[in-house]
Amino acid sequence: MSHQPPVPEANTSPYPLQPPPLAALKATTPRGASPADEGSAASGGLSTTVLGIGAALGVGAVAAIGGVVFARRRAATKSSARSGDDKSKRGAADRRRVAANQPYEVSYFARKHKISTAEARDIIRKAGPDRKAANALASKRAAASVH
Repeated sequence: MSHQPPVPEANTSPYPLQPPPLAALKATTPRGASPADEGSAASGGLSTTVLGIGAALGVGAVAAIGGVVFARRRAATKSSARSGDDKSKRGAADRRRVAANQPYEVSYFARKHKISTAEARDIIRKAGPDRKAANALASKRAAASVH
């Protein structure tokens, strides 16, 4: 006799509480096929090969899209760096340029020519990013203010 009270048929679940024993599964599967193969074929599921190919295609597509986005970002940052000073470039080509949007360059230029930072920024904007032209314009202003 069981220790559970009787349950009416209408109140029982159609789903089993425990999976069927392995002996019952082995008896229902044909020889040479595993129980996993039978379940996927019967339910119309995908094989592991198809899933692997799909995953590889998905990863490849994500990598390609990421490469395009990264390339566009790099191109955008390179084109915006032309306006003034490019921090990644050093050497003679960079020393020929002065950036009005960099406070330390403006303050250095102002100290060098003994002018205010507002005047230095104005001179750099008028002369453009060329350091020789900016120095020449600052020298002209200094000579004009002395006389």
